[in-house]
Amino acid sequence: MSEALFKAYEGKLPPSILAEAKELVPKGASEAMIKKFLEAVYAEYLSSVVDPGESVGLVTAESIGEPGTQMTLNTFHFAGVSEMNVTTGLPRLIEILDGRKTIKTEIMEIYLKKELLEKKSVRQIAEMIKETRLKEYVKEIEIDVLEPKMTVVLDKEKMAQREMTSARIASVLRKTLKTFEVAVEGDVLSITSTSKEEPLKQIYHLREKIKDVYINGVKGVKQVLPVKRGSEYLIVTAGSNLKELLKIEGIDMTRTKSNNLYEVQKLLGIEAARQTII
Repeated sequence: MSEALFKAYEGKLPPSILAEAKELVPKGASEAMIKKFLEAVYAEYLSSVVDPGESVGLVTAESIGEPGTQMTLNTFHFAGVSEMNVTTGLPRLIEILDGRKTIKTEIMEIYLKKELLEKKSVRQIAEMIKETRLKEYVKEIEIDVLEPKMTVVLDKEKMAQREMTSARIASVLRKTLKTFEVAVEGDVLSITSTSKEEPLKQIYHLREKIKDVYINGVKGVKQVLPVKRGSEYLIVTAGSNLKELLKIEGIDMTRTKSNNLYEVQKLLGIEAARQTII
């Protein structure tokens, strides 16, 4: 009897839609359910049919332009954090339609698992994710011209906030600074040049460069902001790096998302990128 119901729509629905409808009907479905389903499919099909001669291009332009203009008026931003303004409205639509690889504002919304929140606060997790350079841990830098050497005094409070130690910072610097020796004593680092050619000059050159040495966190994440939505907290970031974020335990990657379409496509596939647009 169900075949008769499908046959009744053979002249009304295109063969491809009818074939897909047959596949979607679950086994054991009653005739009443199938009839109701086919009626809904037919109604949806009729609503999508365009009248002959209708200006579809004009309707499409209106459909994009009208909500896009309204979205521009609803600019969303984080008060007091200028780096975390979100590109919305027409500028964002242009980025999507042009398929731009470099977008104005990269944003991630990071959801956390309960087991991670039981161990650490949202603020601690946010600080752990943020890309951190040496200058954020430094209290003072001095150069001894007699030895010659550079002395870097680290900030205990800032290291404690990000669960960082002077030994770990020294280890990172040793890997980065190939022609320098790094010694650590308490919260003080001593850096000397291994080169015999003008070591003092090299240390002076290093003074500014050393501040921008990457220490920890997710590269590309410049700002982090804990936000409460409903009954749970999530972390909104300025900057995106889903690949590195995957390496952090306790991140709920089933809900975490990025507005960088090319990054999503490369990591999760074309369907995930499509879903990001929708």
